[in-house]
Amino acid sequence: MRCSYLACIFFLGLGSLWSLSRQMTSLRGSQALSVVKLGPTDMAFFHQTGALNSRANYSIKSVRANLPRAPYYLLSDGGPDFSEAAGELNVSPFRAEGMHLSQSFNPNFTCHGHLQRIAQAARWASQHGAAYLMIWEDDTRMLKPLQSIPDVDLITMGNIDNKHVGFWNNDLREKSMKTPTEKLAPADQRRVKQQDKYAARRGYSAGPGSILRIDPFLKAVDATPATDLQDMYTYTEQDMCWEDFAIGSNLSIRRNPEVQQVTWAFNDGEFVGQTAEPGRNLRCLECLDACKVDCGCAERFSWKELFWSRLEGLGEFVLGGQFNYRTNLFWGRPCGSCKPNCWTPCSATCMSTCPAVVHPQKRPILDCT
Repeated sequence: MRCSYLACIFFLGLGSLWSLSRQMTSLRGSQALSVVKLGPTDMAFFHQTGALNSRANYSIKSVRANLPRAPYYLLSDGGPDFSEAAGELNVSPFRAEGMHLSQSFNPNFTCHGHLQRIAQAARWASQHGAAYLMIWEDDTRMLKPLQSIPDVDLITMGNIDNKHVGFWNNDLREKSMKTPTEKLAPADQRRVKQQDKYAARRGYSAGPGSILRIDPFLKAVDATPATDLQDMYTYTEQDMCWEDFAIGSNLSIRRNPEVQQVTWAFNDGEFVGQTAEPGRNLRCLECLDACKVDCGCAERFSWKELFWSRLEGLGEFVLGGQFNYRTNLFWGRPCGSCKPNCWTPCSATCMSTCPAVVHPQKRPILDCT
């Protein structure tokens, strides 16, 4: 029994030492990047959903807890009228025919239509004093206010690098290049020209939490003929649509360390002036999980569970892994009922570690109020 206990301590310590050693790594060879400080109404939100269920409501409330005055454009995407709930949620309701959410691959969706929808929301946000528009979704959460952002035209998720999308896939590109460039479809001709920029960015990083600077985005949309948009953007995935447009329109793009897919390792590849923190998201989840235990929202892990999770991850440690086994352990269990007035103050103590905005991959288990 004593040996099992010591083994647990040993494996628990391995992860902590590895995380601390990786934190000492910093970026090299990067130019300084200026930032913009945000006022209480500088950032607006564009959120489209089919229904105001508990997940969507928690998403909106997480923004309102941190940015109560931010313009909030809530669009019913083919769903019911949200006017009745708008007052309680402190949002501005709109409605449009279903384009996105009626099924997994909606035949009504086009990137052209999606960009026009975002442009409409951006114009509304500009009229309400905002300079930036953040793309929001039901499974996105704001854990603390965004106080500053990179001074660029499109700020995308910090640790996503989708490389599988359409023509950007290297295998697909090689096949396409067997055809003379002038015979490619307009969309593919554009992507051939963008390939170097795409390669430099190591894949798409757009998704929920992406931020558009309204003025250059609207100028780019207005300067692009509608026929070009229809030809160029007919099959791009929704989350990549605005980044593809931004690349083609020569807008400046940067990834944001304060917007993270929290179940993925912290990516330290492009954050100018930042210290690399590969274990940051794991430490955030560790802290929040401790709050779950302290507030009675979840039972404490057994030594057996911790031991086997460490043993399973030993090979990952030796090979320089990112501790996905521990992340999944923390992330895989939901919140139960918490002690009154416990979760909010306890989770606030974790915010120095956590990113400001997280995308929790469809699992709303941060909602432990």
